[in-house]
Amino acid sequence: MLKEDIEQVLNNYKRARNENFTEHPIATVLRTDFKKDLKEIIGEPNKYKITGSPGQGNWTYSPWVAIFDKRITTSAQSGFYPVYLFKEDMSGVYLSLNQGATDLKKKYGNRRANEILNTKSKNFRDKLNDLIEVSDNFLESIDLKVENSPNAPFYEAGNIYAKYYSL
Repeated sequence: MLKEDIEQVLNNYKRARNENFTEHPIATVLRTDFKKDLKEIIGEPNKYKITGSPGQGNWTYSPWVAIFDKRITTSAQSGFYPVYLFKEDMSGVYLSLNQGATDLKKKYGNRRANEILNTKSKNFRDKLNDLIEVSDNFLESIDLKVENSPNAPFYEAGNIYAKYYSL
């Protein structure tokens, strides 16, 4: 179940980062178990691509699992999508409506990409405000407790709305 997947990552990821990456059970939770459990929840799994990333070749400090609507994007490089973003200290996870940053970084550089993501996040929120209930307590900003991840600041800037779930 999804709750167990989240708890496994939050409880074991920091220790796992000090172990061999290849075929590690926590990497499997992020890449495979999450995907299977989300497909069961979604109901129309062929419309979506689900990807989890514990890193590429080495552990990342900010693992994530995203659900890509294939009509909008099929990767975390562009577009917008819901994503589970784990805090670096593993004290909790955000379910964030977020944006791809890679294409922006390639085109404009890191600083300008971060500015664009912040502006686009505000524009998205302005468009969604009529649909969002104030009582839903959606977060406009997230704090991934970044110390080591080069990508996490872009996840923070790209956040449109989020919900936070502490360990």
